[in-house]
This record gives sequence, C-alpha cells and structure tokens, in this order.
Amino acid sequence: MSPRISIREVSKVYKSGDKTVHALERVSFDVDEGSFVSIVGPSGCGKSTLLKITSGLLPFTSGAVTIGGQPVSGPVENVGMVFPVPRAAQVEDRYGQHHAAR
Repeated sequence: MSPRISIREVSKVYKSGDKTVHALERVSFDVDEGSFVSIVGPSGCGKSTLLKITSGLLPFTSGAVTIGGQPVSGPVENVGMVFPVPRAAQVEDRYGQHHAAR
C-alpha cells in the first residue's frame, strides 16, 4: 500500500536580492493512512514552511509532494491548517488567559 502523504527530497529556497535562505533541504518522509504525526523544532526551522508546502499553499523549490498518490501543485481541497497567533497579537484576560486580539 502506498503512503497517504509522501514528501521526497523537498527543498525550499528563498531569494531576496543577494540573500539566499535555505528553509528546507532535501526533506523526505512518508505518512501512512491513519497515522498521527507531529512536527517539532525551534522557531525558524521550517515547520510552517513544510506544512504550507504539503497543503499546496507554498510552492517548493525542488522535490515532490503527493497526497493520496496525487502530486501537490496548488492548494489541496481536503486539507486544513490552523496558524498560530503570535504572542504579540494576544491579550490577557482578567484570569491570566491569553486570547487573540480583536
């Protein structure tokens, strides 16, 4: 059986003027149907970049991404993402709980 999600040698390079940032370099892994996967790492290591690429919201520089055997080349219809709210955009209520600013 083929994997539900397949990431093969995926790289993402950002270029701006004379600056080049390698956000991802040759990332490869598979996710089988019914699996639960966590992607963890420090700020700026490429977690969100990888998720955006997998969901088709961001093009990759090289490699291949497939979901259900179909290549990802644009936004994927049956995939959802929730983006974190930066701490600076949160307010604290009277109970010390943090919420998105409105």
